[in-house]
Amino acid sequence: MALIYRVDMGDSSGGKMTSVITNQQLKAFGITAEQLHQDALENAPLTHPASLRSMQEVMADMMGMKPEEIATGEPMMLVATVEGSFMGASVIQYPGFMDQAAEKIGGDFFVLPSSIHEVLLIPDDGTQDYHDLAEMVQTINETQVAPAERLSDNVYHYDKADRVFELADKTASRKLAQEMEKKAAARGGAEKKPSVLEQLGEKKKEAMDHAPKAKASGRTAPEAAL
Repeated sequence: MALIYRVDMGDSSGGKMTSVITNQQLKAFGITAEQLHQDALENAPLTHPASLRSMQEVMADMMGMKPEEIATGEPMMLVATVEGSFMGASVIQYPGFMDQAAEKIGGDFFVLPSSIHEVLLIPDDGTQDYHDLAEMVQTINETQVAPAERLSDNVYHYDKADRVFELADKTASRKLAQEMEKKAAARGGAEKKPSVLEQLGEKKKEAMDHAPKAKASGRTAPEAAL
């Protein structure tokens, strides 16, 4: 995916009007790309607030029904976009948005790039295989999404604990590497840690080394009879 910046020029009879900001415009504005990015992160959440609703709610709105009247039979899925659902996929870049989504979902989740207007969030509860999700995204892109509105054929993942947003296939590799590091550290700790008997033996030897030695009395104790 790529992040681009647009100037919102308001509504017209044909819809919303926007203009992509180019490098030439940056020079005319007299600002750097870093400044543009920072300004966008500060202003976009205010001018185009994020929207995070269940697919059930979205479908109910489209059909003029109540959410509870929609029985999808599908796993939990949230639609992330902006109010008005125009160019709303950018919400995944809003500061704190991914953490808020993780709180609502209750943990890690997959990010399906539906289009440039929205993304779909599905809980990573162990029931979903990202390979199947990627195949679904690719099929929908090819058959239902206009080329100009396609965002990506890849599936992404957000790790709530580590706060990492990445390609889903990289998550699997990263988790495996972390697990191997933990096992290696545990083995290393077990090899270095002395046993309880060894610790007691060391303490006994240390106590004997520091104990005061008795003076010889000059008399020899009789040997015990056998």
